[in-house]
Amino acid sequence: LRPRYAAPDVHLPLAVGCRLASAARARVFESLGYTLSAGIASNKTLAKLASGLRKPGGQTCVDGTDAGAVARLFSGLPLRKIRGLGGRFGEEVATALGASTAGDLADVPMCLLRARFDEGVAEHLYAVARGRCEEAVADRMAPDRIGCSKNYRGHLSFGTDDGAALRLRLGELCAELAERVGADA
Repeated sequence: LRPRYAAPDVHLPLAVGCRLASAARARVFESLGYTLSAGIASNKTLAKLASGLRKPGGQTCVDGTDAGAVARLFSGLPLRKIRGLGGRFGEEVATALGASTAGDLADVPMCLLRARFDEGVAEHLYAVARGRCEEAVADRMAPDRIGCSKNYRGHLSFGTDDGAALRLRLGELCAELAERVGADA
């Protein structure tokens, strides 16, 4: 007997993942009335990115072994959308390489990455810009601490001598922290 499904090894798990995500989304909608978005991919980074593409209520599947699909996904994707590149380090990478999108980062040759960053960082940037991620998906555990912070730049910044602005911002942070604690309880 010949198998009915003779595609490469990655396609069957993705197809099963798509079916499971679709069924779970439908069940949540039927029982609770909530729409969910889902990202299905061959690794954690791509799945996280894919989950935000068809909001609200859709799902996206990305074959990480298809370099063309990854390149299309990354072509206009802001660099800050990639996990680990949204903060200060992402700004440093963008400035050092003149890259504003993940596609721009993918165009940077390894020799230039090595010239600007240490070997481990260069290899990480090279891999992530091509949609490669070896990080395992771990079950979410209850956090042992919860925090929040905000960076205020430019016209949003304020001096420590501005008591009214300080109280307002501190109140906003406290409210956000209370929301996070409540959501995690």
